[in-house]
Amino acid sequence: MSNIPYQIIIPPNIKFETIILVIIVILIAIIIRYLLIKFLRTLEGRNIITIGTRALITRILDIIILIFTVIVTVQIITAELTQYIIVLAVGIFMFILFYYEIREFTAFVAIQLERRALKTWVEIYPPNLSNSIKGRIIEIQPFSSTIEDIYGNKMHIANSILLHSLIREYTPNVQLKITITYKENPNIDEFFKIIKDALSRSYFRIDEQSFTLKTFNKDSITFIIKMIPQQVPLRKMDIYKIIREILKAFPENSITIELID
Repeated sequence: MSNIPYQIIIPPNIKFETIILVIIVILIAIIIRYLLIKFLRTLEGRNIITIGTRALITRILDIIILIFTVIVTVQIITAELTQYIIVLAVGIFMFILFYYEIREFTAFVAIQLERRALKTWVEIYPPNLSNSIKGRIIEIQPFSSTIEDIYGNKMHIANSILLHSLIREYTPNVQLKITITYKENPNIDEFFKIIKDALSRSYFRIDEQSFTLKTFNKDSITFIIKMIPQQVPLRKMDIYKIIREILKAFPENSITIELID
């Protein structure tokens, strides 16, 4: 058997000026993309477009900018390197096309490695958002996770957002802000006792530490009660029932009750 010689194809040398020109083209493309994405985020912040619309436009822009960059780069570099540029461009194109799926699946793997327990009640603080998400993680899928709140409402959050969020343990509860108006000097202990008796006949579990005194003056008192439901999801009718019980317990006083989220 005769030996077949192997031939290694080495790309021709590229001039330094050509490399600099290619880098400039890539930098210009990156700057253009940054400005366009920033503009789209501004439109989203003003509620002119939705998050889904911004994501779709972003993907289209990425494809257009990539194609434009590849065409210009191919024109700059000598024809002998065209085949290598095409292979590289196809790889980059596929990565950008499936960037969302790759990112979310990578986050899915990272979440699984953290061994975050399902059905655990947590409070999630997503990055760049002021409001937190309270609920339990009931399902972790390859691209998104499902959160269920205390009322049984389900919401879906991207795995990449969940991965980079600040998460702390959370006990599901409902808080009531109660203001009682009176004419004579009140017996605060008696007020607490009456409310505790009303809550003891309810769907919720109450302890001494759940009472927080908010304000106290000569004609009214305001405090907050944290009520822990015995089962979830919680029906809003159970909250209405306990509010009626509290109102019935103070027939001679003016009382205001607010539900705090």
